[in-house]
Amino acid sequence: MQQYKPSDEQLALFKAFGFLKLPGFLRDDMRWIETEFENVFENYEFEREQNKRAIVIQFIDQTELLCSLLDHPKIDGLLSALLGSDYGYFSSDGNLYVGDTPWHFDASIQKGVYVKLGIYLDFVGQDSGCLRVIPGSHILSDRYATLARNAAAVVPLATGPTEIVPGTIPFFALESSPGDLVAFNINILHSSFGGGARRRMLAVTAGSKPKSAEEVNQLRTMISQYERFGLETMHGTVMKGTADARRRRHLEPVAQCDDVLMGRSGSESLRTRARSCELQSEGSLVDSRVAFQMGRDPYSQPEPVPVKRRFQI
Repeated sequence: MQQYKPSDEQLALFKAFGFLKLPGFLRDDMRWIETEFENVFENYEFEREQNKRAIVIQFIDQTELLCSLLDHPKIDGLLSALLGSDYGYFSSDGNLYVGDTPWHFDASIQKGVYVKLGIYLDFVGQDSGCLRVIPGSHILSDRYATLARNAAAVVPLATGPTEIVPGTIPFFALESSPGDLVAFNINILHSSFGGGARRRMLAVTAGSKPKSAEEVNQLRTMISQYERFGLETMHGTVMKGTADARRRRHLEPVAQCDDVLMGRSGSESLRTRARSCELQSEGSLVDSRVAFQMGRDPYSQPEPVPVKRRFQI
């Protein structure tokens, strides 16, 4: 399979507005992606509480086949075009969303670029849980982004006395069918409204390789946020153990800063940590308004699926 290369127009749109929608991008792969997605959640034996989002961190790191998404010529080509061929794989998560997700941003990246790839396993429309974005709100040096963030910060999710109703903030709806891919700058303001009780979404986050001490420190700060989940490394055993030289190149930028996590997990059990963890600060890489729901230690590695590497570039 030939490596994907987005057009100059697509690259310009992403730079200006902060997102891309690629219809049918992974249409031929959705059957095995869905199977692996369900297998991982079945492995974790979730005891889900009503009206709570369930999330698994290091999601594509769980099985050899999911790990191979980083080797996929389309995904590798897209990330290389958006971030540079030496980009670093940061993290991934699998989600079962419930209901509305309020306006928020995943990070405030000052130097470099970080991108999240969203793969929805079910159709999501404007009023049934698709990603809504505020175009251009990712450019933090622009006054418009500041005004948009300030406006979104004072809009509550719950109904109540407010001059702005959350669902009526101007937005662009990224409706998605299985096989489509949504890419967005993690600085961008985004939300979703009207979603059902089991909205399945797989996300992969990657960033440009740090080119300065400032960017390295920024990356280390981002990694440190994951310590509260009990992680001692940003990449799972299966991801590292099945990596060839090409994939290792994309693991190294983040792995080189893993010392931020090592030895800092403390005595609190991971099960307790996973069930109770709700980040309190806005702008974190994990949505601050949702909770982990885990039935057992979320960071023990399940047995890898015995498959051959799916993609060779």
